[in-house]
Formats: sequence, structure tokens, C-alpha cells
Amino acid sequence: MVLVGLAVWLAGGPRARAANDPDLDWWTIETAHFRIHYEKGLEPAAERIARLSEDIHNRLIGPFGYVPDQKTEVAITDNVDSANGSATAIPFNTVRLFITAPGDLSTLSDYDDWYLGLMTHEYTHILHVDNVSGLPSIVNAVLGKTLVPNQVQPRWLIEGIAVVAESRYTSSGRIRSTLFDTYIRADFVDDRVATLDQISSNARRWPMGNLWYLYGSRFVQWITDVYGLDIWRAVIADYSSNPIPFGINRTIRRQTGKTYAELYDGFIDHHRRRYQRQMRAVKKRGLREGRRVTFHGREVYYPQFVPKTARRDDGGRYQLVYYRDDQNERPGIYHLDLTRRPDDTPGEVPDETLWARANGEGPVSFTPEGHMLFSSTVPYRRIYRRQDLFEIPKGETAPRGMESYRKRRTEGLRATAPAVSPNGHLIAFTRNVRGTTSLVLAKRADDGKITEPKIVYRGRDYDQVYTPVFSPDGRTIAVSTWSAGGFRDIRLFDVASGKMSNVTYDRALDQNPTWSPSGKILYFASDRTGISNIYAYRLKDRALKQVTNTRLGAFQPAVSDDGKVLAYVGYTSYGFDLWTLKLDPKRYLDALPPPNDRPAPQPEPPATKMEKRPYNAFTTLRPYSYFLDTAQGNFGTQTVTITAEGADIAGHHAFAASLLADPGAPLPMLTFDYRYLRLPFDLSLRLSNRVLPRQDFRFSDQRLEYNERSYGMRTGLSYTHLGEFNQQSIGFSYGATITDAELPIRNSAPFDPYASLTITPLEGLVTSARVSYSFSNVEGSFDTAGAPRGISVALSAELGDEALGSQDSIYSLNGTLTGYIEIPWGKWHTLAVRTAGGLSKGTFTQRGTFFVGGYNLDNVSFLDMLLDGSFNGSFVLRGYDPGSYRGSSFILQNLEYRFPIAFPDRGLLTVPLFLRRLDANLFMDYGGAFDDIGFDQIGFFRRGAIIDAPTLHSSAGAELWAGLTAAHSVNIQMRLGYAYGFSPEAIPGGRGYFIASSAF
Repeated sequence: MVLVGLAVWLAGGPRARAANDPDLDWWTIETAHFRIHYEKGLEPAAERIARLSEDIHNRLIGPFGYVPDQKTEVAITDNVDSANGSATAIPFNTVRLFITAPGDLSTLSDYDDWYLGLMTHEYTHILHVDNVSGLPSIVNAVLGKTLVPNQVQPRWLIEGIAVVAESRYTSSGRIRSTLFDTYIRADFVDDRVATLDQISSNARRWPMGNLWYLYGSRFVQWITDVYGLDIWRAVIADYSSNPIPFGINRTIRRQTGKTYAELYDGFIDHHRRRYQRQMRAVKKRGLREGRRVTFHGREVYYPQFVPKTARRDDGGRYQLVYYRDDQNERPGIYHLDLTRRPDDTPGEVPDETLWARANGEGPVSFTPEGHMLFSSTVPYRRIYRRQDLFEIPKGETAPRGMESYRKRRTEGLRATAPAVSPNGHLIAFTRNVRGTTSLVLAKRADDGKITEPKIVYRGRDYDQVYTPVFSPDGRTIAVSTWSAGGFRDIRLFDVASGKMSNVTYDRALDQNPTWSPSGKILYFASDRTGISNIYAYRLKDRALKQVTNTRLGAFQPAVSDDGKVLAYVGYTSYGFDLWTLKLDPKRYLDALPPPNDRPAPQPEPPATKMEKRPYNAFTTLRPYSYFLDTAQGNFGTQTVTITAEGADIAGHHAFAASLLADPGAPLPMLTFDYRYLRLPFDLSLRLSNRVLPRQDFRFSDQRLEYNERSYGMRTGLSYTHLGEFNQQSIGFSYGATITDAELPIRNSAPFDPYASLTITPLEGLVTSARVSYSFSNVEGSFDTAGAPRGISVALSAELGDEALGSQDSIYSLNGTLTGYIEIPWGKWHTLAVRTAGGLSKGTFTQRGTFFVGGYNLDNVSFLDMLLDGSFNGSFVLRGYDPGSYRGSSFILQNLEYRFPIAFPDRGLLTVPLFLRRLDANLFMDYGGAFDDIGFDQIGFFRRGAIIDAPTLHSSAGAELWAGLTAAHSVNIQMRLGYAYGFSPEAIPGGRGYFIASSAF
């Protein structure tokens, strides 16, 4: 059962996802091997994906040597403006697809048919992971699909096989992607090649999760080139019967005679020689690289020179704005003044300031008056996340994103990449509608309002348009487009006639056009040499010249208004940054011809038999597997719990049911939970019964044990409101519990008339209503130990009274306030503060009692955490035994000063344990639980304490945090610490501990 539980946990089966739009009409298309579930407006895409899926199935089952014994459920959604997909075999074969195509500079952007490549990748996962044989298949025959050995492997192997398939069975894919090649080439050029242990875990290093796809695909492809494609069919079949996880080296050694560690050395040596040859060829033509002006890495995109009307008065002529998300500072549009960096001062970094907070990268545009327009991803109808346009007036900045003058100019239009015409009367942008992105023109009023948006160019279904930009005379719009077959080209749209003409039409990826100040030259990025560089296209004679010749790539050009300076996005092994280069036509190189080495795209899939019908949630809602757990019961015997859960693939319903069998109990105990998720709010219902042994019955001066039986029901609703930079939730529930007792009076001693007062157990009906509220604007960070900034609030109250039908009263309040503050004197140092309090009153004898104390070192072990996710909470009074203080009220405060020590990012080859980071935490805890705080005994600045109270206690200490990854994908925080309590009840001499926990 340990292996079963571990496999289920690692596989991470599908959970209910709230559809939350009752207006959607869901349908299903069923084919021979698939059921495609979609909302009615996506039917054309669903039909095409159904045909593609059957064709992909027929193409892949031969190489993989496996045919699933159940149909694969495919859910298609259009809730977000981003491209992605996922697949799992737990509890049933499931593929989820976003309808939106990849963005402008996405690692997925090299495709010939988005749905073909996406479905090929995800269905490869199904054929890989669903392949189960031997002992695991016997377990699954009994319990349902709970044990899938091929899921419990390093992600690089799972994703690498899928990327190779997506590239082998299309004419594009990430094996052929020059952007992906840039990523790994930079690691070799910078001598920062990822190690096998890093790609086998959740490494911190750039490009983080993309390491699995990047190195995994190249490593798997290299093994395929050496040993043939059939090697993976044998490896998958071999590992599918292994009930003991993590033995991946035994499997590959049986097929090749070598372990992955030995093979990885050969792979690295091969690619090092390959990139050395490529760099020699680049240098032979003569390097044309600019000067690096930012040093963040990770994500820096879309530089734009600030026009004269919008420049900061204290700045120089060459000012830039660009999108930056280094995953530490707040993401958004940043400003940089290039003239503030002396050319003769190596390493001096110009000042950068946040001009406008934004979610998601995108280009900006300026009006003739100097106002700035940009896009940001924002909630729409609380359900969707849409890109919309925003405007900030000249001379203003909006670093918080909440400023009143930060105006939203579109509402749910899915608009991005704004471009304002030179006269300011028109605005062009792109709009995503159900997987097709079109060019839109709209009028712009003097007050900035955008009206009468009209699609002026739309290619065929699922074609894309990117980054429009007006020519200086306003007559032409240059765009980059994607069209069927994998053609990413530069095109010109004539505003007056509405006609589109080609600048390029080839299999090179041509992106991000921008005009020279005269309008005679068009600059753009192209990967026609295998490395992306900036090119200059002279419209008069159609001459094409190569402006840069970089080792690691140049993207997204911008040209200053005097035509003398080029800014572009470059790349290093740490990610993207900005470079600048003085434009000198004498140094331009002749452009080489575009590549012609790609195979022809796959033909359109043949027609397939399909049946359409309204969506039936019960097709996927039923339980597909059952889980067993054993534990010590309340009656002194070993209990067995059987759990079944389910969620339909569209996310309308979810349930969980459990049966606890205790041989010592008079009857089994049941719990049933249900959630309905298709409304703007979520509905929930819980039904349960419990039997507990009690000893609170006193009769004739004897404490008599009896069985307490309770039958409960609780129903509730919850509503979440998503803001652009925050989230709020409110919940309400009402519950009722009927309790009775089997009193053992017949077997007790004779009645003593002089005995103490009889105490009767709780019996009857208790009801209560609960309400809760939460708010959070906490921001994330990749390098700090926990969150760096923001606050969160959580409040709850419970009321039970005769007015609600309860025979006993309950009055309870709880509240928590958490805040995070960046410390200016230390890099990535933060101060985390958490304050909480609660009280509980009433006549209900079993109302909530609060406990305050330290970590539970005896009952929550590292093994518990690994197997079932149990870990010690972070909200404790360290230096005391767990539950040292109890009462009807509590107060607890934690103050933590956190800072990183090191980022080892290392493990041992493919061993499933990896050390990501080490952090330090200095803390103080203060609080207690009590029935009466004793206000008359409280003093200030007394006996060495700021607040001296007999019911409040303090402690201090230090912890070393180790950020680990276990089982290749499970992130764990281990704490090695020492805490010393200052009250008499504290553990004498303090206590050291080593636990699994998490930061608040």
C-alpha cells in the first residue's frame, strides 16, 4: 500500500476544475478511441482535434507497441490566453488542451499545426504512462488504476520522449526549434551545462521546468540516434511491470548495457563538439554583437525606445521601456535610461524603475501626446483570464497597478500588442478568438477611449497575427504572422486598401518587425541561419541584410528615433536580457537563404466516424479507483479506510466517499463530500456519521465509558473574486449534527443516593452557521525564502443558537493577518510577520478548544510527510511541547527574519533526492491559549518582556531550512532548528528538532 499511495501522490490525478460559467453548453464527440468534451462554441476545433487524435493514435501505437484498453477523455477549454496542455493516466486516461495557440516568443512557437503537435505530445504521455503490466496491473485490477510505474520517473524522461514524438511526427516541434536550441547552446557556450541530477529534479536554475523538456528531448533524441527508436518501446514495457519505483538505470542498462549516467556523459560530449563547430562558423563570418545593458536574466522582452514626448525630463535621448519579470522584483514595464551608463565604465548598470505593473509580457506603444499603452492579463467575468489594453497618462507611473489614472481601455476583448498610429486617431492590436488571432483596427478618441474595433485581417482558422506596428507615415502596418504549414513570416498590411502582402514566406521564424525612422527599412528577427539574428529589409529594392551575428541569439529589435541605435533582446544561460548596438550599414552581412531542410507537413487527417451528443458528466464522474489506508483506531483496534473519489472531466462535479471499518466500533463510519462547480459560486455538501468512545458520563461517582454516535450534515457555498493583482474569497455554510449516547447504566454499580451530581453526555441537535472571508495580494519570488511582499487576511465566525434550531450555543471567532516585508540591506532578505487570535464561547461542551504549543515531533515524521503529505504546521509556539496550552481563546504571533544562504541545486545523478536551496530563519514566537487572559495581571516592559502576562509565553531560536525535492518532483522543506522558551512550562534547556514543514 505504500507503493500504491506513493504512485497516486506522484501521479497527481485530475482534480475538479470549476467550469464556473453556467452559460456554456457542453457537448461530447466520441470516436473509436477518444471522447472529446468541449463547449459548443469550440465545435469546429473539437471536430478537427477528433480527426487528428484518431490519426495520431494510428501513427503512434506501432512505435510504442501499446493500445490503451479504455478511451482517452479529452477536454478542450478556452479560459485563458495562453497555450498549454496536460495528460495523466490517473484515475483514467485524460488529456486537457487549451485552445489558444503559442505566443510570440514561446518555446512552443515552432509548430506546423498547433493541435497536431500538442495532441501528439499529450497522447504520447498516455501511451507511455498508461502502459502497466506485471504486479502493478494485478494491483490495478483489484483497486482500479492506482499504480502506474511509468509516471514515477524523472520528468526529463517522460517529457523527453513526448517532445521527440511531437518533432518526429510533425515537421516542427521543439527538437527543431532554434529557440530551444538557443537555450541549450547558451549552457555549453557559458560552460553551465545542466547536470543529470538537475534535470532529474525540480532545479532552481534557468530555465527551471523547461530543463525537463530541453535536456530531456535532446538526451532522448541522442539515445534514439545511437540505439534506434525501438529502444523506448522496450524501456517502457520493461519499467511498466516494476512495482518498486526509481529503478530507471536498471531498465536502461538491460537494453543498452549502460546506465543513464554513462549515457549522459556521451550525450554531453557529443553536443559540446557540435556547438564548438557552430561557434567556429559564427565567428568565421565575424561577430556582430551589441553591449549588454541589463543583467537580470530569466524574462526580459519587447524593448521600445521612448519617444521625445514621453521621455522623462531628467533623462537623456536614449530611454527604453521593456517588460521584465526576473521572478524576484514585481513584474511589469520597466524604464531604463541608456545615457546614464558611461561607455568607459565596465560593469556599471543603469538605473531601472518600474513604470507600470502588468501581468504577462507584451509590447508597448506611445501616443503622440506621450501616453503609454500596454496589455495585461486580467480576470473577466470572474471566470476567465483575458488580455486587455491599459493606458497610463504622460508623466505618470503605475508601479502598484492600483492607481486611479491607470485606465483599462478594453473589457474582455482578448487584446494585446497595441500600436497607436502616428496621428493618434487609430490603434491596431491583435485579438485572440477561439484559437485564431486577428489584426484589429479601432478608433481612438481624444480622451483615450477605444471605439469601433474591427477585424481588418483574419487568416484561415487557427492562423495567428503578432506584434503590429505602424509605419512612420501611418499608411502601413507591419506584422508577423503564422500560417498553416509552419510559416512564420513578416507581412505588410495596407491601411487604406486592407490588402496584405508578403515580405518573407519561408520556414524560417521571422518575428517582431519594427520600422526605421524614415520608414524605408524594416528590421525584424529571423532564425534563418539556425541562430536568431536581427535583419534589415530595404523596401525600395527588397534587399535583405543581416545586422547582428550573435552566438546566442538576438530577438525583438527596436530602433531609436534618430536611426543610430538598435536595442534587442539577447540571451545567456541565465535567460533573456537587453543589448544595444550602434547601427552601421557598412558592417551588415549578406543575408543567407532561408532553410529548406524540413520535411513536408503532415497531410490533413482523414475523415473519421464520430458521434456528437450533449455532455454527460457521469461518463467520467464515477470512481475509477479505490484507496486503502490503515491506522490505529479509537477503540484500540486497527482500522481500515476505503476511499473513492471522482470528478468529471469538465469540472462540473466532484465527490469523495470513505468508509472506515473499525472492528472495535459498533458500526462502520461513512463520510461523503460533494461539490457542484458550474455556478459563479461553488456548492458543497458533506454527510457523515461517527462513533467515538467517551468517558464524560459520571454516574454514582463513576466515570463510565460509552459510545457516542453522531450524524452530521453541512452544506455551504463559496465565492472567489479574482482581481488583477489580488484575490478575495467568501464562504458560508450551515451544518447540523444529531448526537446520541449508548449509556451503560444497566451494567453499572447500584445507584448511590449520596453520590456527586450525575453528568449526562451530550445528546440532541446542534446546528451552526459559519462565514469566512479571505484576502491576499501576496507576491511570489524565486530566490527569497517564502514570499517577499504583500499581506493576507483570513477571518471566520461560527454561530450556533436556538434561533438556528440548536439546543446548545456556539460563538466562535478566528482571524489571521500575515505580512511580508522586503529588507533593503540584504539581497533577498525578508521579514515575515503573522498574527492570529480566536475565541470560542457557548454552552456546547464540545465546541472548539484551541491548543498552542510546539512542533509535534512524535506523531508527524518524515515518512508520514512522504507517504501522505502530513507535515508540521508553521504556526506554532516553538520551544514548548505540542498543545502545552489550551483554552477557549488564543493569541499567537510569529516574527521571522529569513535570508538565503546558498543555492546548491545538486543531487546525486538520478537518485530521487535533490537539494535545491539552504535558507536561514531567525524567529520569535509569542502567544498562548487560555480561558481568561487576566487583563489585571498584564504589565508592559516588565520582567524583561514588552508585554508581560501569565497567559502569554515567548520563545526564540534559529532554523536552517533545506529545500529538497523527493521522488523527482515533490518539493519538501526540512527544518533543522533550535528553540528556547522563556516560560516555566517551556522545555528545559530548549529543544532541537529536524522536521518537515512549510513557511507561512
